[in-house]
Amino acid sequence: MKRTITISFLTYLFTTINISAQKTISGFNHIESVATDGKYLYVADIGKELAPFAKDQDGKIIVLDSNGKIIKPSFTTEQLNAPKGLAIDNGVLYTNDIDRIIAFDLKTGKKLYEINFENETSFLNDIAVWDKNTLYVSATDKSKLFKVDLIHKTFSEVKIDTTIPGINGLFCYKKGSELYVNGFGTDNKPNGILGYVNLQNTKPLCTESAEVCFTRD
Repeated sequence: MKRTITISFLTYLFTTINISAQKTISGFNHIESVATDGKYLYVADIGKELAPFAKDQDGKIIVLDSNGKIIKPSFTTEQLNAPKGLAIDNGVLYTNDIDRIIAFDLKTGKKLYEINFENETSFLNDIAVWDKNTLYVSATDKSKLFKVDLIHKTFSEVKIDTTIPGINGLFCYKKGSELYVNGFGTDNKPNGILGYVNLQNTKPLCTESAEVCFTRD
């Protein structure tokens, strides 16, 4: 969670943004994630203190242009605590903020709605878009994966055969009906997991405690 962004790294992630030279941008507190709509970069900043559980109302989503210039120090007037995962789809920006998902109008920054996870987790982390009606989100503190129904504004836990300790990053690979995941592991030990879950039967196809396990049989 660094206070600066190196643009050359973002160029690798977001190929739609044409940046030819490395540039380091300052002006952040504790960066958690970045998303792009192909024109702008949206940066989730937990706040002045590295307190991902604290409802201290000092979190922000900062907007940068393709040259790395901060054009909006705060994307929305909605009070945020510790925004983490970001995702953009169909004109909506989604963020996880401790125990809620908030949906914003991408153009105006106005809050459209939120989905409350208060009794389930205090550490919603990453977001992956499956389609216009479905998101997947990770709850790192509970080592749980949730499927979010955007039509009914509800969620359900995805039951898988193997626990993914400290589940964190998510990525949807629709062609293979797979959700790629990583987990921090437990007790500060090198027991993290990197792999993917078959969403057709929710079986973890590869959850080895290894550096890389994206291979298929």
